[in-house]
Amino acid sequence: MEFRKLLITAAAVGALFCLERPAAANQTLVYEDFQSDTLGTYSGAVGFDLVNWDVQSGRPVAIITDPTADPLRDKVLDFTTGAVNSGRITSNMGFDLFAGREYIVEFDVYREAAGGTPVLTFQAGDYTTSFNNTTFPTPGVWEHRTITFTVTTDFSGEPILFTHSGGASLTNGFLLDNVTVSATPEPSTLLLAGLGAPLAAWLKRRKKAKDAAASEEAAAA
Repeated sequence: MEFRKLLITAAAVGALFCLERPAAANQTLVYEDFQSDTLGTYSGAVGFDLVNWDVQSGRPVAIITDPTADPLRDKVLDFTTGAVNSGRITSNMGFDLFAGREYIVEFDVYREAAGGTPVLTFQAGDYTTSFNNTTFPTPGVWEHRTITFTVTTDFSGEPILFTHSGGASLTNGFLLDNVTVSATPEPSTLLLAGLGAPLAAWLKRRKKAKDAAASEEAAAA
């Protein structure tokens, strides 16, 4: 009966642990600030890819200096350097994505001059989401976005993609910076972590009781 109560208590503690500390152990899969790339245009031809990203041939991008002149931001990715429907990058490292597990993507986006209907699409596994000039209505301002997503099936060695399309000119698309993709802790991992403290306490109490009983028997003898 006592052990059953322990399991119920531990499960409750584990549930509280999951609710209170889900972000503490997020696993970072991607972090990109483009600081390791050289300023210039990248066409996707052999030898013309970014350090951590492959550029699709015919859909070039550029690394430019932040137009807001923020010294902490410095280099950023420009999707609209070569053509109106320009810009597609694919991470050159693949990741394992698991159905039902939550993932988080965060990034900064800067919309250039008003006009046109530029669209920026993010894809990971079978998850896709897009942003347009309605999502980012104010040009000339960096905005931060955080998205939580799941995939419906398991993926092994899967890259992530950003694709830019639309725009009426080379100066009204999107810039990108500070990309982070992370995986939230698995529920089973959090539950086991929550079970640890109550179980250890119960074992300690049980040992103490056994030691006390043994001492009493020895004294009686």
